[in-house]
Amino acid sequence: SDQTLVFIEVKTRSGAGYGHPLESITARKCQMLRHLAYAWLAENRAPYSTMRVDAIALCGSPTDFTFEHRQAVV
Repeated sequence: SDQTLVFIEVKTRSGAGYGHPLESITARKCQMLRHLAYAWLAENRAPYSTMRVDAIALCGSPTDFTFEHRQAVV
């Protein structure tokens, strides 16, 4: 069966002063995440047929936060 390996970039913000957490995932950051994912796959020779990089954004405080998950940001 097909197995997908998912790498996850987690970004947090306690307020809106620096924008939404996902805004910090720039083209340069995507390039680095892709490079790191392929390097990990080459090093570990994992039996995955596909891989993707997802992102999780957490905004707020530990007691009051929002959570957003985006698939395949890279």
